[in-house]
Amino acid sequence: FRELSSVDRLTNEKIARVMAEIISGQTPKEQSVDVLDIGAGGGRSVRFFVNHLRQKGIVQSVHFRWLDKDPNHVKGLKKAAQELTWPFSAEVVHKKWENDKPPKKYDFIMLNHVIYYFKAKQYDALFKKMLGHLKTRGTLFIVVRTKDEDYAFIKEFYERVKKKPFNEAIFEDAIAVIERLNKGDLDIQRRFRSALISFPFGISNFAVQSLIEFYMRTPWDQIPDSLKEEMTIYLKAPERDGKLRQTDGILIITKLGKDLKNGKPVSKGVIYKRT
Repeated sequence: FRELSSVDRLTNEKIARVMAEIISGQTPKEQSVDVLDIGAGGGRSVRFFVNHLRQKGIVQSVHFRWLDKDPNHVKGLKKAAQELTWPFSAEVVHKKWENDKPPKKYDFIMLNHVIYYFKAKQYDALFKKMLGHLKTRGTLFIVVRTKDEDYAFIKEFYERVKKKPFNEAIFEDAIAVIERLNKGDLDIQRRFRSALISFPFGISNFAVQSLIEFYMRTPWDQIPDSLKEEMTIYLKAPERDGKLRQTDGILIITKLGKDLKNGKPVSKGVIYKRT
């Protein structure tokens, strides 16, 4: 349990650190910052993010809009919001992004492992809405899984448990959406962060079972015993030794300003960087 938990925490902290470094590097110390976090989760990830921003001595003040559709997550976010002290503040909104009407534009918008919950036919409209609520020179962060070992395990067993194709979005899908929407006014960078997820007790441990429930989108007791046995064999294969490599892709999209003389973006094209 500790090994699984520590890897999960490391992955969240890596993402939070990357975002905090970019925000602190792009923001003048005297500037106040507005951050919209779509699908903010139950509070753990936002705490990592706030802690890293605090360590950076970030800006004059930071105001968060934490948005989530899950009532349990909202409860955790409200608790996290109450714990905040100056220069941080937050409002918690219990809504789907599709139904939300943000009151202003934001310096930074975050979408951390949330794209999976949108339908493919919604992608263009939902991302266009995000870009529309981003300030000029503002940045949109999209974190999404890649086709890694973790993804291969999910796809293999999800399709057998659910008896339907596994069509949740991956990194390449997010890139395709942003490229469709890019009119030369977006600077796009991509980075990758990896962690090794270890299953030291096979699938007999409660924490592992909870993770597999999430992967399969199915309660543990509804997964056939025969597939549970096959999952154990899959994870214990010599080439895996009870471990799966998880690699997150991070899209960093900056909305460029325009040259006031000719109305064109200050820079053009799509910039890809792998670090």
